[in-house]
Amino acid sequence: MLKLGGKLILGVLLTLGTTLFVGLYFALDRQTSDMLGEVRDNSTSISNIVSLSVGEFLGEIKNQHDQMQNLVVELTQRPDVESILVLDEDRHVIAHENFELVGIRLENELLSVVENVFKNGQQGDIFSIDEFSSMRFIPVIEEKSLGDQVIGVVVLSLVPTTSVDHSAEAVSYIVKQRMTQILLLMKDKKYFLNNLVTQVRGILEVMNLEVYNEQIMLLQSYGDRQLVDPVILSSSIKQVFKSGDVHESGGDSVGYYQRLEPIFFSDDGEVIGVVRLVMNLQPALDNVASFSQSMRLIALIMAIAIFFVLSWLMQRVIIQPIRSLSESAQLLAQGHFHKVAVLDTQDEIAQLGHSFNRMVDYLSDSQESLINANEYNEKILRTMGDALFVIGVDNRIEHINDAALKLLHYAARTDVIGFPLSLVCSDTPDCKGEQLSFLMENYDFNDQEKYLITRTGSYVPVLFSFSHIYDTNGDMDGAVCVARDITERKRTEQILRDAHTKLELRVKHRTEELFQEKERLQVTLRSIAEAVVTVDNTGQIAYFNPAAERVTGWLSHEAVGRALEEVLPFFDDNSERMDSELLKECIDQGHCGQLSMNYSMNLLNRYEAMVAIESTIAPMLDNNGNVTGIVVVFRDVSEERQLRKQLLHQANHDALTGLFNRLVFEKKLSEALNQARTTGTEHAVLFLDLDQFKVVNDTCGHVAGDALLQQLTSLLREKMRATDILARLGGDEFGVALSNCSLDHAKKIALSLLDTVREFRFIWEDKTFEVGVSIGLVMLDENSKSVASIMSAADIACYAAKDGGRNRYHLYESSDTELKQRHGEMQWVTLISKAIAEDRFVLHLQEIKALKGDQQGGHYEVLLRMVGDSGDLIPPGAFLPAAERYGLIANVDRWVIEKGLGILVKYLERNPGESCVFAINLSGLSIGDDGFLEYVQEQITRHQLPHHCICFEITETAAVANLTHARRFIKALRALGCKFALDDFGSGVSSFSYLKNLPVDFLKIDGMFVRDMAEDSIDYAMVEAINHIGQVMGLKTIAEFVESQAILDCLIALEVDYAQGYFIGEPVPLEDID
Repeated sequence: MLKLGGKLILGVLLTLGTTLFVGLYFALDRQTSDMLGEVRDNSTSISNIVSLSVGEFLGEIKNQHDQMQNLVVELTQRPDVESILVLDEDRHVIAHENFELVGIRLENELLSVVENVFKNGQQGDIFSIDEFSSMRFIPVIEEKSLGDQVIGVVVLSLVPTTSVDHSAEAVSYIVKQRMTQILLLMKDKKYFLNNLVTQVRGILEVMNLEVYNEQIMLLQSYGDRQLVDPVILSSSIKQVFKSGDVHESGGDSVGYYQRLEPIFFSDDGEVIGVVRLVMNLQPALDNVASFSQSMRLIALIMAIAIFFVLSWLMQRVIIQPIRSLSESAQLLAQGHFHKVAVLDTQDEIAQLGHSFNRMVDYLSDSQESLINANEYNEKILRTMGDALFVIGVDNRIEHINDAALKLLHYAARTDVIGFPLSLVCSDTPDCKGEQLSFLMENYDFNDQEKYLITRTGSYVPVLFSFSHIYDTNGDMDGAVCVARDITERKRTEQILRDAHTKLELRVKHRTEELFQEKERLQVTLRSIAEAVVTVDNTGQIAYFNPAAERVTGWLSHEAVGRALEEVLPFFDDNSERMDSELLKECIDQGHCGQLSMNYSMNLLNRYEAMVAIESTIAPMLDNNGNVTGIVVVFRDVSEERQLRKQLLHQANHDALTGLFNRLVFEKKLSEALNQARTTGTEHAVLFLDLDQFKVVNDTCGHVAGDALLQQLTSLLREKMRATDILARLGGDEFGVALSNCSLDHAKKIALSLLDTVREFRFIWEDKTFEVGVSIGLVMLDENSKSVASIMSAADIACYAAKDGGRNRYHLYESSDTELKQRHGEMQWVTLISKAIAEDRFVLHLQEIKALKGDQQGGHYEVLLRMVGDSGDLIPPGAFLPAAERYGLIANVDRWVIEKGLGILVKYLERNPGESCVFAINLSGLSIGDDGFLEYVQEQITRHQLPHHCICFEITETAAVANLTHARRFIKALRALGCKFALDDFGSGVSSFSYLKNLPVDFLKIDGMFVRDMAEDSIDYAMVEAINHIGQVMGLKTIAEFVESQAILDCLIALEVDYAQGYFIGEPVPLEDID
């Protein structure tokens, strides 16, 4: 289908040609003139159509631009905003507080930053342009399904303040809420304008069409703009804006025709845009010249037909659609957005109609959005806590919110709207109806105290803010007033005034009290033992109490007025002068945390003597928290510090030898273990236990033993390397930690120590002693478990060396069977200690049967059992060896004495008059302990058990090993009436030689002879001999391990006094004996 513009041009040309050829009277120049007339007529119609079509949209663009300009001016009035520049997609300035800059294209140094913002869509960083301003570039983004698009950039120039970030964020928030909406609306309008211009331009192919706004900015164009000089064009457009008249120029002499059509929007005739229509006439003139000669005859024949066709075409294609568009535009001007143009053609005018319909839909949606926005604003006004008044230029109330109605006690807005503001507001109470001062003076203000007049005539104090409203022309269009009820605040102020009066009285009274308090403090400061020195904020001493005089040697009148560092020179423990800047920092900043030093500060007094002090330094503050000086409180702690050093040394060293004690030694082992795990180094640990040390103690006393340890310590120190640790672990036990030592080297050191001790001769008075040492050697490496396991392994290895013959070393190896057994015994140590702590021992009784008829009463042996974790009973043979070896047997014996005597007392109370003997077993270590003897005597006295009922059993081996102590122990308790039995007699090699030296009552024949005496004649003879010796010495004999009738018959035949064994009776719990 031939485009409408082509049809129109062809019809015009054919009509002109037909007219020229039919008339034959008209010259070619008249034909050209007629053509220009037609062009002017068509141009006039088209420009009228464009002006009518784009007027509303250009008006919307103008409104949006005015809103943007007003927003820029409003934001620029903020004290922290220097200027605001708004750019569109073409980098034109479309809003600025300086109207002369609007319309120009940005070409300065900011263009590169703006281009980055358009490219990346990210906000530009705040940066400093100079010391007075900084800028932020904020993109205005249109969100699309295919990706966001930057449609504009806002450039903020801010005045740097401490709250510049807050200012930028506040303005940025307004920009994103308002600028984005405005630019999107303007973009949509320009987009629609583009479509409209493109469609209208199709009417004539040779037409150039442009639309300009008030700033002579080209909003939309098509074609070549260079047909007219830009300066002349700009001047012509400005003239059309000024006069409102159509401007025409050009002709066949210049080859073009130009028409400038004004676009009106408001009723007052304001020009808001210009449509520029340009026709290039040269092609038409050339066609006229060409066809004027060759087509005259054809034009004459076709003139009539073309005339009718052209008339029908103009009526069908142009006049009817434009009339329909005109009717729809009139309905649109009346606000009927639902009325759209109905078009039945398919050419460019129809497309223009469809665009018009879309514009109607968009305007309808915009009106709905505006209604929704108004409703949203109304909600905000209803929820405001402050009263809000909107007044017109006549100072009458046009609108108020719900808070204002409530505050004024009115029921409906209509009761107040139309009132002069002076009827509900006054400058002071009791001035109803008077003209308000701020209305007379016509100025804006915030938070001034006014009074609202309620419906009942009462006055409500409020904080009143008043701001004028201006229209787009800058003319005052009313004002907005905000009032906040301050009734409660006024009431609070009155309360505060009353409180202030009371406070003044209290301050006066307190001042008097403070004066008296000051006098008391002065007396106190003069009396206390601590030195007190005050320093003013210049560093000069202001007060110096008597205690300070005694410590420093300075008199008060001499010290006052001098610099603090002159009178109180402080030194650290390294005699380094302490930095006086710390004191200055305390004065300047009121922070003395670094100066709270105790036990590490020294003072050089006036006599050049260093005095150890304990000091506290604190700032003195006034009522406002400002530092007015410092207070230095100190006291002489020289004696305390010396004592502390001694206590620290005693806590870490053995008092006798001066060596490290066990605590320090184990700490050093822990450090070595951490080093081994970190670096993989290897160390060695030696556990030394002196042999025959007890002989020296028992023979010459503890003084000699102490001297031996001191002399031996000096010899051992000589064999140590500088990195080695020698410590006394307790009694005659020593520990050596060999740092970075291999196994071979550790063995050499162990042999060296053995030789040193072996060669040592201890001389005390007229006696000379040889001592030996048993050494346990353990390697410490990254695989070692803990310090406790290392010490345990060394102890086990040491005992293995003792068992191996003493005076040797033994290397601990985890695969050593003997050490495993020793380790098993050590595990019993934990179980025994736990059983003592948790009272998990129980006592049993086993009967000792008399074999002769002259024996009176019962005879029993008290036996010990341990209750295991699972509740099973553990016999004494399993745990007593470990208890004896590792020094726990004394605790076990004490438990047996205390619990056993208590249970026996209860047994005798249940069986009064019965004469019984209860035998209690004691270890050899316990009878050698003088403290244990006292403990037994105390328990016997406390329980009040008949002494003749108590019999203590001690083994032959223990008695012989501690013969002196055993004799003293037996003698002391027999004096009370207690009995004694010698257990396991016959197991020792010298049993008979020692028997006569032990004053016992019973002789218990070792069970190893009794068990097989019925079958073994030698065992029988041994039992017979022991029984005979006992009877010769007047002792009662007891045979153990009687497990059959045959054994019992043999014992009766030999006239043994008592028999004990499972055949006689099994052990039963002591509580079960009746």
